[in-house]
Amino acid sequence: METEIIQQLDVIAKNIQALAEPKFIEYIALLISFISVIVSGLAIWFAVQVPKKIADRQDKIALFEKRLLCFQELNRHISFCKVIGNDCEQIRHQFKHWFMDGLHEISVDESILYIKNNIRIMYNIPFLFYGINENEIDEIDVNFLILVYHLMSYKKDITLELSKYKKSINDFTDRHLEEIIKNIKL
Repeated sequence: METEIIQQLDVIAKNIQALAEPKFIEYIALLISFISVIVSGLAIWFAVQVPKKIADRQDKIALFEKRLLCFQELNRHISFCKVIGNDCEQIRHQFKHWFMDGLHEISVDESILYIKNNIRIMYNIPFLFYGINENEIDEIDVNFLILVYHLMSYKKDITLELSKYKKSINDFTDRHLEEIIKNIKL
């Protein structure tokens, strides 16, 4: 009787031990759990990366648009300098064409106000392009405003103002135009 009890206890112990040992199916369940954790982690990572890439692309597009706007304004000044001669009436006509949208009758104050509003675009250049000093934009701005003031006041001789303005544009473009063009890309 005692041996029978010992044998039955031995069988019960072996069954308990067998239940406690991991079987192949449990290993597969553990592996599947581990794989699902990795897949979930990858899904989260990709879910974060897609909006991040979109935001980075939108930032690049916004920067491109601002740089292009600055370049267009600078190019307007460069083109104006190239087409004007020394005749005040011709310069006045070109000024109205390039900067005043072709308006024919405009006061000095209106032209100065219009120019101040548009020259603000160029003040973004030092922030959008590296290595450009705000003082260089100030020089262009001041020389241009003085030229416009004398031009629209119908001053007879604007040679000095014209040469200062052209020099400020030419000096600026000699130093920075190549770099600006290189940085205008998407």
